[in-house]
Amino acid sequence: ARALPEKAIGRLAAMASEMVKQHTLAGKDENGTAFAPYSRAYLSRMVKKGRKQAEQHVDLFDTGNMFRAMQWQQDAGLPSGYLFFTRAEENEKAAWHHLGLGSNPKRAFFGIQPDEERRLSVYLAKMYKESVG
Repeated sequence: ARALPEKAIGRLAAMASEMVKQHTLAGKDENGTAFAPYSRAYLSRMVKKGRKQAEQHVDLFDTGNMFRAMQWQQDAGLPSGYLFFTRAEENEKAAWHHLGLGSNPKRAFFGIQPDEERRLSVYLAKMYKESVG
């Protein structure tokens, strides 16, 4: 059996990264559930900074640094890839949100929702069929 083309694996990882960003900005966790609301103190700070949309839903977006630091990497020579953060500070921030550390409620965003997983599976099946001819 032939392996999937490297560009198909890279495209799959890029799609997964974009899906994580999109559902997070829509205020949904990895299961499609709305995030826990921001604390009153944090919401007050956000509104003072001009982020009035924070009143409508939690999107884990403040400066944009965490989302800009989210990247994907293809394993060299292997049919796999992974998502990661390029900066340690943003990796730590993501862990605080995802795991609910400190006073933060758990907001598990760094995963793929069931409908997203289905879309990725369809893409993967299509690429596999194309690779085997």
